[in-house]
Amino acid sequence: MISNFAAQTNLLALNAAIEAARAEWQVLRFVLIIAVISPNIEIKDDGNGINPEKVKAKAIADGLLEFGKADQITNKELYQFLFAPSFSTVDIVSEISGRGMGLSTVQEQVRSLKGSIEIKSEIGQGTTFTIKLPLTLSIAKLMIFSIQERLLAIAIDTLLGIVTVATDEIQIIQGKEFFRFEDRLIPLYPISIFADGYPLPKQSLDIFGIESDENQTTLLLFSDGDQIVALPIDRVLNEQELAIKPFGKAIAPPPYIYGCTVLGNGTRAISWEHLSLALSINT
Repeated sequence: MISNFAAQTNLLALNAAIEAARAEWQVLRFVLIIAVISPNIEIKDDGNGINPEKVKAKAIADGLLEFGKADQITNKELYQFLFAPSFSTVDIVSEISGRGMGLSTVQEQVRSLKGSIEIKSEIGQGTTFTIKLPLTLSIAKLMIFSIQERLLAIAIDTLLGIVTVATDEIQIIQGKEFFRFEDRLIPLYPISIFADGYPLPKQSLDIFGIESDENQTTLLLFSDGDQIVALPIDRVLNEQELAIKPFGKAIAPPPYIYGCTVLGNGTRAISWEHLSLALSINT
């Protein structure tokens, strides 16, 4: 019995030592995922994760976050402070950390490539950084659709689905549009961002021969982190495999618009990416 007790005690001590040592070493894992329209780079660790309360305290101290709004902010929004220049939660500055320049520099470079960065973290489990970069020139299966007589294109593999709902089913809650889908409220992207954020040319859609029903609204469904969001459109026009060409240096569109494609009839459609659009709306 004494020997069994001693063995169990040694085992507990060994487990405790391993857990204590875990804070001293971490495993980094790099994963490259090539999607049809966007290669993703995942950087994972098995460390202690990001402490949201520590980030909140630092953001409040630096004047980036109002104290009264600290309890209302989501972790996804909170993690965006990590990209602010000179922002750091490290108490001791070393040669490689603590100056708050690393993530700020990375985000600047990723945005220059029309990409985006997503952070997911759990305390005691680790952190995952996902870098999403559009291909500079690619051929992808695109869905062409219209919003207020403006042609847009999006990679089909980025869609969760397409639904058509009665226009009167769209609800307005606190000034924002929602619709109920499978017992959950789905927020709608404001279509004004395509007209106001970057003026797109209007084009005649008669050549497509497709009519829309004013009593119904077509919604494109996307995944935005842990939630589903929708974009209301006028009508779906067609699906094609098309080349996406980047804009030249003379044009500086917003980050969610990364190129243009030319249809078989010579009509141009603007290619956009919903994750960068979500980031632009949330920041």
